[in-house]
Amino acid sequence: MLTTARESARNWEFWTQERPTESTPIVRLQREHRRIQERIDAMYLDKLDGRINAGFFDAKAAEMRSEQSRINVEAHGLANQSYVAEGVNLLRLSQRAHALFERQPAKEKRRLMDFVVSKLHLERRPTHRPLPATV
Repeated sequence: MLTTARESARNWEFWTQERPTESTPIVRLQREHRRIQERIDAMYLDKLDGRINAGFFDAKAAEMRSEQSRINVEAHGLANQSYVAEGVNLLRLSQRAHALFERQPAKEKRRLMDFVVSKLHLERRPTHRPLPATV
């Protein structure tokens, strides 16, 4: 029984690590998932202490794990929507990048170019070429 609960918790942790910026609905789903897991853990202790029988624990834990699975599916859907929206925004920004660059003052253009080439590394090629000799 605990193995399944631990696997569920690991899956949830993996999901939350995968998406560092969370929207409010996702945070709500995380709290709900955690609350359900805490109830399953408490019920398991009650089972060990003899307060509830194994049949009751198994039935309720299965219901709660089913709810956790539903929450995981809903959370994944919300996160996927967020990634698609961010991708669309990034695409729109990249389409306007040239026009935005042209509008910047020379100092800002230089800062951007310095940033872009700051980590430049060309394999098997020199990063700068000697100037041609003047005649």
